[in-house]
Amino acid sequence: MLTITVEFLHGLVRSTPADDGTLAGQPPTGEWPPSPARLHAAFVAADGTGDRCRVTNGTIGIELLESPPRIVANALRDVPMSPLRERFVVLDKTEPGGVQNYPARKSATARGGLRLSPRDPRVAYLWDDAEPTQAQLDGLTKRAARIPYFGCADSPVRVRVHTAPVDLSGLATWEPADDGDGVVSVAYPGLVDLLDGAFADWSQGSPRRRSWLPPQLVRYRTPDAPRLVAPSPITVWVRFDRPVDGRKIVAVTETLRAAVLDRFDTMFGGPDAIPIVIHGHHPPGTRGVEHVRWLGLPHAGFPHADGRIRGACVWLPPDTPGEVTEKVRQCLSSITELVRPGVFAAGIELFDGTRNPFASNPLRWVGPAREWVSVFPVIHERHTKGQLSLPEVTRWCRHAGLPGPVSFESSPVPFVAGAASLPPHLVHRTGQSVSRRYSHLRLRFAEAISGPVVVGGGRHFGLGLMAPQQLTAASDA
Repeated sequence: MLTITVEFLHGLVRSTPADDGTLAGQPPTGEWPPSPARLHAAFVAADGTGDRCRVTNGTIGIELLESPPRIVANALRDVPMSPLRERFVVLDKTEPGGVQNYPARKSATARGGLRLSPRDPRVAYLWDDAEPTQAQLDGLTKRAARIPYFGCADSPVRVRVHTAPVDLSGLATWEPADDGDGVVSVAYPGLVDLLDGAFADWSQGSPRRRSWLPPQLVRYRTPDAPRLVAPSPITVWVRFDRPVDGRKIVAVTETLRAAVLDRFDTMFGGPDAIPIVIHGHHPPGTRGVEHVRWLGLPHAGFPHADGRIRGACVWLPPDTPGEVTEKVRQCLSSITELVRPGVFAAGIELFDGTRNPFASNPLRWVGPAREWVSVFPVIHERHTKGQLSLPEVTRWCRHAGLPGPVSFESSPVPFVAGAASLPPHLVHRTGQSVSRRYSHLRLRFAEAISGPVVVGGGRHFGLGLMAPQQLTAASDA
């Protein structure tokens, strides 16, 4: 067993989360608990690597930190946060146009951010299966003694390495879990080599931004996880080999549907072999029975999002038979390209577990979260006049298999960067009336719900797709 404890000596920590959602207009949040990737970076920086090491024998021991640990700390509800006021700092005298701190000389503003004050100033990272050697312990212990702060420089810490149990009573636990409600950035094998490469580039005059190094996000079950109230759908995910203009969402989903129906026809015995849940044409008297939804997945909700579609999801009702799901997967695996002549063309492949592009990663769309915001417009299910009402939006959510929201916001323009703002002829399918209204929505639920979440009259073809707004880490890639 290996445990590393971080004690904040001032009882305060200031660190910005990986998604930096304030740039996208979201409420500011601090990173809590500090990620294992941040801990790994602190240990690497404490004595460097290779011939730059001064007190250790290389990076021995750091490899033990390159897997997801349990994290023990105060639950978020026990971590008061307070905003820092904007302040001014003097520009470095070596910077072009910058001078020292004298009156009438240049300065720059520094973003305030948030200061977190956990009730217990300790955070512990536990690798339960680790069995460190004495050499690994020596290396980690010497590096721990050289770590001056965690997060920002005004968060001094004491870092300790333990192999015996540590009394952490009264604290909550974050555990890696495939069905976790949050994502946390962790270190992974090979990260030290990537950091060395970035340092080498910087040394040779080619600086690299830290955000260019690929992170690894792992799902964690958090102690603040609310109870899930909506059943999880069955989903099959694909990614595109090239992005498609987000304004072509209906063309993408119609083409995906046509391709899957064609493969069902060819592979499984003709049109009669296609299940109703796939083609969606229900017999008389079965109105309201749910069927497949074809979803395009755009790069949206991040500061530099471009709105282009990077993949797709085939959403199946929770009670879909397993053999139908497997046939859908076989159909998709046999399709190598989606083409609508003169409109778009993109190669596709089944999602293989790799993280990027994040827009086509299930982590981006499944939540769970209490708040969801539309990335494609929501088509109103009825011809309504005046302002939308909560009962009407609740009706749409019920039709989509969701609980009613406790509140909502409506806007004719998107709430987040990259969300599509579409003219009527790109919202409605060919042959359908273009008179029905559509809006962008922000929905808030009493309890967290799992996604993908898609509501409104166009939900079966990707209109009304929504993104969760409570990810603990994310990506702008």
